[in-house]
Amino acid sequence: MKASDILALLPFKLEDMPKIATSTQEPTRLSLKAFQESSIQDQAMAITSSSEPLLGFLGLVLKNASFITLSNNGSSYQPSPDPGPSPTHAAGATAVQITETSRLFTVQRDHYKTYCEFKVILISMITTNCPEKYLTPLKHPITKFRQCTPIQLLNHLWNEYETITSHNLTINYNNPPTPIEDLFLQLRIGQEFATEGSETINESQLLCLCYDNMNKTGLFNDALKIWRAKTTKTYALFTASSNPVLYRFPYIVLCTVPVMYIHPCDILTARIV
Repeated sequence: MKASDILALLPFKLEDMPKIATSTQEPTRLSLKAFQESSIQDQAMAITSSSEPLLGFLGLVLKNASFITLSNNGSSYQPSPDPGPSPTHAAGATAVQITETSRLFTVQRDHYKTYCEFKVILISMITTNCPEKYLTPLKHPITKFRQCTPIQLLNHLWNEYETITSHNLTINYNNPPTPIEDLFLQLRIGQEFATEGSETINESQLLCLCYDNMNKTGLFNDALKIWRAKTTKTYALFTASSNPVLYRFPYIVLCTVPVMYIHPCDILTARIV
């Protein structure tokens, strides 16, 4: 498969991928997570590979330990092997055997060529969205990054820039206006991010954050009264599609909920609603 054919099958254009870093802003855990999980992994699975048809070339951008858990046979990623310059025929092979060996060689050669082309494209995705100065230790003076694999570049960035700072944790609590369904997703992602940074936001605290954000909008006053009267209150029930707090009136679903700033200290003293 040619590079142009591969690019035509990708779910979105290279220029639409999120930036890992800029010349003035170094990579962060959040930017790496967004690039890898929401972008390049989708791209890598867009093309079918010979070894893992469903996972495509995900092994090129995913750590081996994670890939093993997804693989059908629980094995490491195996890139398409180089079949060599020409087919090898057994001594005394018949015309039918020679034809079949040649056919298999052509198939293997096409798989290997697709693997090589896609590896270059994936590397280009990374270097286009991350200035080379953050990848300097891996850069060859002649071949640049052609002798690297995509996962080597990503692993380098993760090893160097994945540390979560107190500043990152503070930003984690301050989100822009968002549709209501996205609010729940952002809160869950924020909970996971806090856990990775050794801070805990339990389900009760998550419920408080969600309730307080919605309450501050002033859009859900009547519906929240119904919620407060309930005996059982959990985050799962609060965000369920059957909850009248959110879906009592059709227009509520379309509302935009501004996510208010919440300082980390407020998390520790959050009241149970």
